[in-house]
Amino acid sequence: MSICIVTDSCADLPEEIVNSTKNLTVAPLIAVFGDKTYRDGVDIKPPDFYKLQAQSKELPSTGMVTPGYFTDLFAGLLKEYDAVIALLFSSKLSGTYNSALAAKDGFPGKDITVVDSRGGTLGEGLMALRAARMAGQGASKVEILKELDRMVSGMQYMLVLGTLDYLHKGGRLSASQKIIGNILNIKPILNLVDGEIKVIDRARGKKKAFQWIVDYIKGLDIDLKGQTIGINHTNCVEDADELERLIRENFKVGELIRSQVGAVVGTHAGPDALGIYFVK
Repeated sequence: MSICIVTDSCADLPEEIVNSTKNLTVAPLIAVFGDKTYRDGVDIKPPDFYKLQAQSKELPSTGMVTPGYFTDLFAGLLKEYDAVIALLFSSKLSGTYNSALAAKDGFPGKDITVVDSRGGTLGEGLMALRAARMAGQGASKVEILKELDRMVSGMQYMLVLGTLDYLHKGGRLSASQKIIGNILNIKPILNLVDGEIKVIDRARGKKKAFQWIVDYIKGLDIDLKGQTIGINHTNCVEDADELERLIRENFKVGELIRSQVGAVVGTHAGPDALGIYFVK
């Protein structure tokens, strides 16, 4: 059975990996700056997005993948593949998952499975990549879905924000909290828990935030050398280099994938944010 894995642009996979991975397709979400609409990862790449973000006085808006887009996508893929598995951005953070479910109803009798990643960004990307690689190696749909269930349940998201400005712009933080937090150089450390963003701790400065991450992973007592982990960032390459150095220095790592966060996730995270992703 030939199987295609569909994910969305919030998976933040590097373009070269998407282009070189068989059985993998990415559906773009939307970023809107003023009266201009961009397909994330198609019409606007991360470097250009961050330039626009820095110049914009207002927070850009974002939009989900529509049911119509999925209908056209599924129709095309089902001409080439026997089955489609769509692993998508958390249903608690976007309507993209529900769009895919609505589109699926238009294909009665066809083999389409829609999976809620309960996550996003490169954590979602690592799951989609694993599924696509399994499909390319001839794994069955049951085997792929079992592995996705394991990864959805175990994926860890450690996210460090560079500034509180964008949480404030998005209405998630008061002006006084933003000002005090920025003055004190407070870096929130976030996690995705059952599909929702949670603040799990705060550190003063990125150096302490990175050490918090290292200590947290050590406390889990897990083996990273047998898995693919991810590190990504919103336009702060040197910080990502430092985080990678610390991870490699403290752990035996298998494959490590680096990427730059795309327009949709970057809209809400703001510049100078980083994330690390692995399965517990």
